[in-house]
Amino acid sequence: MKKLFQKYTLQSEKNGPITVVRFLKWSTVYAGGFDQSSAYLVKLWGRGIAEVPKNTPVQTVCMLGLGGGCALRVIEKRFPEARVTVIEWDPVMVRIAKDLHQFRKEPEILIGDVCDVLPNLHRQFDLVLGDAFFGDKPESRIAEREVGNALRNLLAPQGKFIINISRTPALLDALQEFLHLEKTIQFRINTVGVFTSLSSGGHGGNRTRA
Repeated sequence: MKKLFQKYTLQSEKNGPITVVRFLKWSTVYAGGFDQSSAYLVKLWGRGIAEVPKNTPVQTVCMLGLGGGCALRVIEKRFPEARVTVIEWDPVMVRIAKDLHQFRKEPEILIGDVCDVLPNLHRQFDLVLGDAFFGDKPESRIAEREVGNALRNLLAPQGKFIINISRTPALLDALQEFLHLEKTIQFRINTVGVFTSLSSGGHGGNRTRA
């Protein structure tokens, strides 16, 4: 009989100790003292992805950061036919996501630092999700020039980039050099930014709040 409650810790060279807690069908993954995958984040990404109009033909999705893989569940529910590519720097996180069975169809997983992989990823995606964190800090280097330009080129002309910036509003401002900030969403204690390409949104980040 499968245990109703499980808790275990894995050691990672990248993130240090990673703790996984499983109860019934729900799981939470902690790294650096903060949850990297949880029911809370499932709801956050559900709210963010709801900003993509239902008639939008999303065929390709790129995730910057896998964590425990909970966002994959949201993507598969909303876009079941989409091809998903994930960039994740920690092989232990990949192992955990697979163990937790967060996805039905295994995505393409690229192991490496987002800031190293993006400039060499010469493709475009209809939807890009930014969820690369170290502890509670989002990866701020994605707003540096080389990576920001790569992020701009990654987004299809009518695509959306949705990023969880937690409580780091300066990152939204920095990203507006490369993308148009369509709106921000406040989800409990987290802020989510919704970006489009500059060509579709115009220059300058006229910000609206939801």
